[in-house]
Amino acid sequence: MQKKAFTLVEIMLVVGIVIILLTLAVPNFLRSRVVATEAATIGNMKAILTGSNAFYSNVGNYPVNMTDLIAPVSNPAYIDNVLAAGNKQGYNYTYARNGEGFTLNADPTGMFATFGARHFFSDETGIIRSNPTVAAGPGDSSIL
Repeated sequence: MQKKAFTLVEIMLVVGIVIILLTLAVPNFLRSRVVATEAATIGNMKAILTGSNAFYSNVGNYPVNMTDLIAPVSNPAYIDNVLAAGNKQGYNYTYARNGEGFTLNADPTGMFATFGARHFFSDETGIIRSNPTVAAGPGDSSIL
C-alpha cells in the first residue's frame, strides 16, 4: 500500500501563492482602514464645527476648548465625551480659540500616521483643509 502525501514542490507552490495573495491584499486592507478613518475624522470635525457654531449662537462667543461642548457647560452636549477629550479613532484633535475665532486640527496617530493618513484643519469658516504630510493649516487645499 502506497501512502498519499504532498510533495515538497507542491507545498512550496501553495505557500508561494499564499504569500503573493497576502502581498496584494494587506496593503489594500490597510489603505481601506486609513480611508475609513479619514472619513470618520471629517465627520468628527464637522460635529465639532457644528457644536462650536451652536455654542456661539447660544452664548455669543466660541468655546474656549472642546470640553465646553459637553455637559455641564453645554446642556445638551454638542459632541461626545471621547471626542471632547481630543483623541478619537486614531486622530488627535487640537482646538484653540484665538480672538473672535478658533482653529481646529486633526492629526493622525499610531499606525495611521505611519500609513499616510492626511492631516486636517478648519476654523470658524467651516472649510476643512488637508495636508498629506504635515499638520494642515489655512493655506492648504480644501477637501469639500
